[in-house]
Amino acid sequence: MDGAALKGTIGCGGLGVLAVWVERAEPVIGFWPLACVVMVPFIAFLFVRRGELSDRTVDVVHTATIFWYLAMLGASAVHIGLRGPTPQDAFFAFFMALGLWPCVSAARGLLRR
Repeated sequence: MDGAALKGTIGCGGLGVLAVWVERAEPVIGFWPLACVVMVPFIAFLFVRRGELSDRTVDVVHTATIFWYLAMLGASAVHIGLRGPTPQDAFFAFFMALGLWPCVSAARGLLRR
């Protein structure tokens, strides 16, 4: 997968999750801790690459990253359902769906190994 496409899509996904949660979680934990939590998949895919670390380490980190992102998507869907959807949620969902692309691509690569 092209590095720029990977960075862009997982970054967009993180921004979508952040947008869904910022109103609710910011008063509790603050913006920057929340931003750090939702950007973990972006950072993991950005810095943990084959050729720089052992294949086993990359596989473990990418697998954990995929589950982390899927958990955030699930939590976001539950959050939207509990608070009631807003008009901008469709826009945020588009961004979150973009973030699925690198996760699916990485999962396909892991399954082929």
